[in-house]
Amino acid sequence: MRVKGHIVVDLVLTQFPGAKRSLLIVANFLATLFSLIIFFASVKMAYFLKNLGQTSTGLSIPMWIPYLGVVVGSFMMFFRFNEVFLKAVRNQDL
Repeated sequence: MRVKGHIVVDLVLTQFPGAKRSLLIVANFLATLFSLIIFFASVKMAYFLKNLGQTSTGLSIPMWIPYLGVVVGSFMMFFRFNEVFLKAVRNQDL
């Protein structure tokens, strides 16, 4: 993500060099949407586990705490993909 590289997008860009901006906008929009879906699904799962009261067998901590890693990670992915998406829309730093 840091170097703005994605193997499928790069492959398509070499096949259709004239549509670079449009393809980047679509790819970054889909990535933003995907990370947002993962964020909401992980929040729902963590909330469900918190209400369930399940604990891990090894550490004896509530299971919703390890699931917060997915919540935080997908939230950070959303902001990064959104930043790249907005730059692609504004035609900055392509």
